[in-house]
Amino acid sequence: MNLFLLYYSGAGNTQLVVSYLARELRRMGHRVTTRFARKGAELPDRFEYDGLIVASPVYAYQPPQTLMETVERLPELRSAPVFTLMTKGLISGNAPLTLSRAISEKGGIVVGHAEIIMADTLFILTSKRNSLLEKIMLLPNMMAVREIRKLPQRVLRSFEEKVPVPFRPKIYAKLTDFIARKFHKFVEQKVGQFYADERCDLCGACVGLCPESNIRIVDSRVLWGMDCEFCMRCVHRCPQEAIQIGRYIREAGRYVPPKDAYLRALLK
Repeated sequence: MNLFLLYYSGAGNTQLVVSYLARELRRMGHRVTTRFARKGAELPDRFEYDGLIVASPVYAYQPPQTLMETVERLPELRSAPVFTLMTKGLISGNAPLTLSRAISEKGGIVVGHAEIIMADTLFILTSKRNSLLEKIMLLPNMMAVREIRKLPQRVLRSFEEKVPVPFRPKIYAKLTDFIARKFHKFVEQKVGQFYADERCDLCGACVGLCPESNIRIVDSRVLWGMDCEFCMRCVHRCPQEAIQIGRYIREAGRYVPPKDAYLRALLK
């Protein structure tokens, strides 16, 4: 099969899963074109693939806005089968339903869906570095191994059977929508508090990593704009752990996804 895999990842959970999935599908003889859903991502003019895989984390019980904007820019899918994959801290809210509706509007048919509980990379920032709490928060990644291992066959089976997935609103949606509104107000207050401390060596990693192209270096200073969806990609992936949000996370742990070789050994 010739597949197109569109994914978004903040701290790295979804990218970790996508890396394994794409490698295994290729090993099985399938062609996989991957594309990171960042602002201005290059997309095909025509959808000429046998299937589409869309992978995303869950942010405040919804897909990230950057991913949704990228899905909207996809060419007409012409009834192509689609498999959606979501990594989440605990519950997904109406994120799968929202994503499936966007895919349907592009003419795609969601024939498979998977949700994998992994470490909540936002809440890791509430724990101290190398603390017991941090170690506990990382446990879901070990527990997710079995589900990750099943993904390649699950994806292929869904594309073969082509049975549409019936998504329905979650009964607890009013609660999660309320929490999401509170979270977005919190984010609006904190977006202006990003800065790089004295450990910053102006390597520029954060500039290249930001999905929204929201970070730049001016006059030897790292500056953040207001176009931020709080993905924490810059915070967790800064080589010097120099990126801070006000005074809140200086002593907090940073999330480092398992290395590729480790994951390969883990999933044998």
